[in-house]
Amino acid sequence: MNCASGLVSIIEGSTTATDGCGECEIGTYSSGDDNTNCLAQVCPAGYIAAKIGGRTEADGCEICPAGTYSPGGNQSVCFDSNCDSGYIAKLAGASTDTEGCESCLVGTYSSGGNSTSCTNMNCQRG
Repeated sequence: MNCASGLVSIIEGSTTATDGCGECEIGTYSSGDDNTNCLAQVCPAGYIAAKIGGRTEADGCEICPAGTYSPGGNQSVCFDSNCDSGYIAKLAGASTDTEGCESCLVGTYSSGGNSTSCTNMNCQRG
């Protein structure tokens, strides 16, 4: 069996060199040739595995947006950030739930968590 990169041999008794090839699932990859098993992807921290049919260890790794994080590896979803109240999650590609948390400026506030922007305060005289 001669499957291309991102594909593995999945069928016994194939009649051609490529008719028994199937794509690797999200979070896995194959360099092709005689592989019968997809291998776990290794995305860097702050990234997730987001591609079917990965061809290399890091093929299809995508950065997590601000407000989320990933420890890396073959994770396929970004997790919500967990900033303290008064802070917002500004960093895309965060590797922990609090990495990239920045304080709100004077006159603004945030409830924290995975908020990505501060809100203007509405102070009343009194």
